[in-house]
Amino acid sequence: MRGKELRLDTFAMRGILAGTRTQIMVPCDKSVGETEYLKYSKGTSVCLKEPWRVVYLTGSLTLPDKEGILYRADYRFKSCAVKRYWCGNPDWRPACNLPTKYARMHVKVTESRILYLKDITKEDLTLQGFTRKDRVVRFVEYWDSRNPAAYRYVRDPAVIAYTFEVSEV
Repeated sequence: MRGKELRLDTFAMRGILAGTRTQIMVPCDKSVGETEYLKYSKGTSVCLKEPWRVVYLTGSLTLPDKEGILYRADYRFKSCAVKRYWCGNPDWRPACNLPTKYARMHVKVTESRILYLKDITKEDLTLQGFTRKDRVVRFVEYWDSRNPAAYRYVRDPAVIAYTFEVSEV
């Protein structure tokens, strides 16, 4: 049986690591008000999974992370010190394949609620890490690029908003 986990993309994980993101929204098939559908309630500890890969070292570099795991959120090809020490191209594995023992961050859910996507507030967008004046446009582009057509912004799907605080890194 799987533990309590949220699977994130690189953008979301970078925001959490930078301290600018404290909320995750995921699509759901239920209606607003059906709180029994909430997977994680207040006080639940959840591990965050993210895209990753194993690094095969060819030099004397030692990695600060667990057992040769490189996380996609940390990797920026132009500035990554590890790039010259591995063999081959980055072959990123999806977050769902990250073993729980390699998850580097756990969060504690402080609020969970179901709402319609178009009902999100400026505060929700700020918690999502969108702080510029064009935050709504940027959020819509982000949301639509990462979710199936049935959950596009124009369809106003129900979503679960999990607000959290980092409890373990």
